[in-house]
Amino acid sequence: MRSKHKTLKKWISGLVVVCLAGFLGACQEISVGQLKIMEAHGENETQTADKEKDVAQQEPDQEEKAKPEDAVFSYLQGTKSYEKEKEWSGAWCYEEAGGQQFSQFGCGLCSMANVYSTVSGNKCTPLQMYEYAQEVSNYNPHSGLGAIGWDAMRETLQTMGIECEMGRKPSSYEEFQQLAKDSKGLLVLISSNSDDTFWKDMPGHYVTLWLYDEAKDEVFLADSSGPSRNREWIPLQTAYDALKRNSPQQYLSVTGYNKNEDAWTVEMR
Repeated sequence: MRSKHKTLKKWISGLVVVCLAGFLGACQEISVGQLKIMEAHGENETQTADKEKDVAQQEPDQEEKAKPEDAVFSYLQGTKSYEKEKEWSGAWCYEEAGGQQFSQFGCGLCSMANVYSTVSGNKCTPLQMYEYAQEVSNYNPHSGLGAIGWDAMRETLQTMGIECEMGRKPSSYEEFQQLAKDSKGLLVLISSNSDDTFWKDMPGHYVTLWLYDEAKDEVFLADSSGPSRNREWIPLQTAYDALKRNSPQQYLSVTGYNKNEDAWTVEMR
């Protein structure tokens, strides 16, 4: 009887040992699995931190890569652009003078506002330019002719500290290239009667040309009457060919800005 009890005890003891060994083995596998999960989680956190660090390092580089044309003002004059909430449009399009709406005569004033705002760094809207030009020059839009003339244009800009001079179309394209190179910007009068390759049905229209790229022979165009043309790079030759012939002047070159001569800024304070 005793031998049977001893055998049974040995058998139970062996079974306990086997079960305990199995349990410990399972625990070890779980611990290893948990360790692997923790290691993987740690690697993910490290990778995420590295990615965030890379993004943080890239952001300043992207800011430094701002395009030069981003600083160019390019106001639009038309009512359609304003009603469609186009960038650079404004309520000035509804201004009326001499039986005309600003959308019909405002290209010169938009171009002047582009020149002053871009070169000085002080924002001036076409409406502000429209009102100020009447104060400091012989510009009288209520006479029946809303478009501003060359003399009033130059006089107004000069009282705003803009250093500029007017001229006629150079006899050679090379001279015009040099003019574009030496200027901060050009305010020009184009006509489809001179060349209709780019501008259609425009007997007379003021636009501004910026950032002459000598390598590509291109300029950045600010065109108040053409949302599809506005802020496009075009060949300088295109503008040269389209300069209006039957006009006392064809261009106004902008060479600088003197804040000490800017009466408009003083008036606005």
